[in-house]
Amino acid sequence: MSSAIVTTGTVIKRGNGASPEVFTAIAEVVDIDPPSAVAGEIDVSHLASVAKEFRAGLRDFGSGTLTVNLIPGNAQQEGMEDDGATGVIRNFQIINSDGMTGRAFAAFVKAFKVDPIAIDGVLRAKITLRASGAVTRI
Repeated sequence: MSSAIVTTGTVIKRGNGASPEVFTAIAEVVDIDPPSAVAGEIDVSHLASVAKEFRAGLRDFGSGTLTVNLIPGNAQQEGMEDDGATGVIRNFQIINSDGMTGRAFAAFVKAFKVDPIAIDGVLRAKITLRASGAVTRI
């Protein structure tokens, strides 16, 4: 039997910055593409090297995106749009459907883009989160 975790029921939560911090789920998330690590490269080649030599540099977790069904008046969604205007860094948690595992990271809202509006569609937005620091496992 597989131990795979189904994605239905996964949530992403936004911290309020208080102490203790309270995390609230962002409504109607359609998909999440979390930030992921890419190591920098430090060239340590020297005149006696027979080929380029490198060491791993700092990891850059880059950006992640989530798509939401846009709900005008929703406090968390509008709060994220407001965060994009102020550049505030907040803590986020992605909690897998098992309720025990996931990812935690700090990020700022790099982009909040409403998707094109079309016939037979729903109002959606793509939110880009730029990680600041490491993404950790929960």
